[in-house]
Amino acid sequence: PQSIAAWAECGTANKGKLAHYSTTVAAHDIEAVRQILGYEQIALLGVSYGTTVALEYLRQHSSHVKAVVLDGVAPPELDIMGQSSSRFSMAVAKLIDDCSADTTCKAIAPKLAAELTARRAALKTSPRPILIGGTSYAEDEALFLQVLDACLLHMQTRFKVPRAIHQASLGNHKPWNALMSALIGQQVSDAPTP
Repeated sequence: PQSIAAWAECGTANKGKLAHYSTTVAAHDIEAVRQILGYEQIALLGVSYGTTVALEYLRQHSSHVKAVVLDGVAPPELDIMGQSSSRFSMAVAKLIDDCSADTTCKAIAPKLAAELTARRAALKTSPRPILIGGTSYAEDEALFLQVLDACLLHMQTRFKVPRAIHQASLGNHKPWNALMSALIGQQVSDAPTP
């Protein structure tokens, strides 16, 4: 879900299942996998929210931990999912505000807010065929939002978003494909038209 309303709807639709989506349960799941694989001890690598899961597993099953590496530690009390959704919305609003206040950016992407909204809506109803590393994929709304989110987290990609979005609105996807390529780590290109 990409909005507070969508999260609420998801929660209502999955009310009975939500107890199974917690850090504690995730740690128990790791333990179940360890047991099934027959390992006496395991090494854990936790990144971002994964650090919270690794620490919880360590708390519950320390005798089965050989080593733990924590990278980008997320405090256990941090609501990652709640903050992620609001952070993304704030990051998009900040990008739009910054671009509107900068004459060069405004000249490159004069209708950034409208173009972002239109692109998201278009990809929701009609995913764009693309190639990633030569393999056929589709850029749908979810992939677009993931790439946009990742772009907004890094200065070297954030400032390229307005031009890429504007060019995509004109039918030129090369700048957006270049951003996707940098973030995914594989060449992204338009799929050939049949």
